[in-house]
Amino acid sequence: MTLLDDTTRHEFITLLSPILAREDRRRELLALALGADSPALRQIGENEWRSPPEAFVLRLVDALARSGDAGRPTFASLLDFARERVTDDQRPRVAALAAMLAATTSTAATAATPLHLRVFLASPGDVSQERRLARQLLEQIPYDPLLRGQLTIETVAWDQPGGGTPMLATMTPQAAIAARLPQPSQCDIVVVIVWARMGTPLPADQYRKPDGSPYLSGTEWEYLDGWKLPSAAGGRGSSSIAAPKNACSTRTTPISTTESASTTRSRLSSPRSATRTGRSAEA
Repeated sequence: MTLLDDTTRHEFITLLSPILAREDRRRELLALALGADSPALRQIGENEWRSPPEAFVLRLVDALARSGDAGRPTFASLLDFARERVTDDQRPRVAALAAMLAATTSTAATAATPLHLRVFLASPGDVSQERRLARQLLEQIPYDPLLRGQLTIETVAWDQPGGGTPMLATMTPQAAIAARLPQPSQCDIVVVIVWARMGTPLPADQYRKPDGSPYLSGTEWEYLDGWKLPSAAGGRGSSSIAAPKNACSTRTTPISTTESASTTRSRLSSPRSATRTGRSAEA
C-alpha cells in the first residue's frame, strides 16, 4: 500500500488528533484499536510517542500505509475506533474518509498508467499575460490532490520553457512553429486565447484555406487545424477546442494591428466556435 495523499492524511489528522491528544493514553488507545502487537506501532520511535498530536497522527498513518496489504484492514479498524469516539457531526467525515481510503487503495492496486494529454496553446501577441497564466495552470493541474499520479500534461507552445521553438530569421514564425512542434490536430486539446486581434497575417503564397482564401493569421490557422482533432487524435473520441476571450476593454493598446476586435469576436462566436463536444467555449 502506497503513502496516502495529502488530503487523506489531513482528514486523519483532523479526526484523530483530539482523540490522541494525551501522550499518556496513546499506547492504551491504539492497543485497543489495532492490537498491542501491531507491526505499525512498533515502527513508531519512543520520542515520536511524545510528539504533538498532529505530528503523531501523521507518523501513525504513514506507518500504517507502509505496512503493505496488512495496512488496509488496520486502517479500517482505526476508523471504526474513531467512529465510536467522535461527535455525531463528525461521523459523516469518518465515512467519507473510509471511501477516500478505499479509492486510494484501489488505485494503488490497479497501478493504472497515468493519462497523458497533449494540450496545444494558441494565441496572438496581445494576450501574453493570459497565455502565461494558462501555461502555469496546465503545469499545476497534474499536482491536484485528486489527479496526482493519474494525469500528465504536455503543453505544446512555442514559448514553453525547455520545449519551445527558436524563431529563425530564415523562416516565418508560423513555419518555425510548424517545423518544431506538433500541429494542433495532433494534440488532445486545443486552447485558443484571443482578445482584440487575430495576430500577424500569414504569407498568402504559402498558406491557403481549402477554398483558396488566405489565413488571417497563424492563430486562425491553428484554430482551424484544431478542428481536425477527432480524426487525428488516435481514436480517443470527441475532442475539445476551448476559445477563451478577454472581454476587458481597459487594457493597453494591443500589440497586433491586423483585425478589429468586433471581427474577431464575430469569427470566434460563430456556431463553429463551440467545443467539439458541444459546450460553450467563450469565457
